[in-house]
Amino acid sequence: MYKAINDLNRKKSRSSISVKNENGKLISDPELVRNRWKEYIEKLYNAEGKPIVSILNQQRIWMALDHAY
Repeated sequence: MYKAINDLNRKKSRSSISVKNENGKLISDPELVRNRWKEYIEKLYNAEGKPIVSILNQQRIWMALDHAY
């Protein structure tokens, strides 16, 4: 019963998702974030829907370096 009351009283918070644009600037506006993801995915895949291996490898290196700091 406590859980049910707690669930009803709990404020729902809307999570915000931020991403970096190509220049490294953090963007959080939902429309800009969607557009950035679209750009990112289009850059990763060619016209046939196959991943571009060189870009994927570059992204893995950047992610590894980003987590190293």
